[in-house]
Amino acid sequence: MIRVFAAASGLDGILHDPATGATHYHPDRRPGADHAGRQLLDDHRLPVGAVDLERPIPVSVRWRLRVPATSGIGNRADAWQRVAGILADAGVLGVEIGGGDPILLAGLPGLARRITAGGRAVVSLTTTGRHLSGRADMLAGAVDAVRVTLDGPAVDPHRLHHHPGSLRHTMEGIRAAVNAGLPVHLYSRTIATRDRVQTLINLAAQTGAGGLTLLPPFAGDTVGTGHHVLSDDERVTALAIPAGFRLRLHDRARLASVTVIAGDHIRRIDADGTTVIPSRPLHTVADLLPESVDAHG
Repeated sequence: MIRVFAAASGLDGILHDPATGATHYHPDRRPGADHAGRQLLDDHRLPVGAVDLERPIPVSVRWRLRVPATSGIGNRADAWQRVAGILADAGVLGVEIGGGDPILLAGLPGLARRITAGGRAVVSLTTTGRHLSGRADMLAGAVDAVRVTLDGPAVDPHRLHHHPGSLRHTMEGIRAAVNAGLPVHLYSRTIATRDRVQTLINLAAQTGAGGLTLLPPFAGDTVGTGHHVLSDDERVTALAIPAGFRLRLHDRARLASVTVIAGDHIRRIDADGTTVIPSRPLHTVADLLPESVDAHG
């Protein structure tokens, strides 16, 4: 699929994928080549392996559109537009918008367009997908990818963690997004048994989603005796994976130094993936620097 990625100047041909959140080397990288900014690329040309980067400005940020009660913001829309402007100018490659289900926010497409208008970043939306079918056309041309969360056991991935019947609405939403031309990637917190993972891959294939990322399972999520949890190697060899489908493992070790913006406050998740460095208001691009968050937290 030909879709939009973000590349960084001065990083030897680095691409950020809004669907998976992974960063790769540019397939056309060569000395002196300048691939900076938003660009169209066939995702089948992407290298399989991801690249971990460290730089002063985060490669990507998570923007949670929930304003803290202590923030004192009188007008959320104005505050969010200000943050979107900062992200447009900051040089981050990816902005993942989430928090509850932000797809219900009427101003979401405008915020996404404000960020992408800077010409540097790609924007993804994380959603349960239950309200996606009625809003897919609105999101097309505003966000660069949609990430849909599917959690739970194999037979009905929504049974434990979502309302009954929501799986049908989610699948309808995924199909609507795909039909609107939006790249869709599934995310699931589940124990990686062969049956569970294969079921999720099959669901993705049925709806037209382009890949699946496996996240650490929820606490208390268990499987009965006799169910084998796949090793990393078996995730490739023991599964029927469609051509071009991207299966990715995301563990807590990869959560180091994640930058999170809650409303208009910025905080950072520490290297162990659980410790949260206290937040502070986001006023300028400089506030995105790790030293700024740590020093003022």
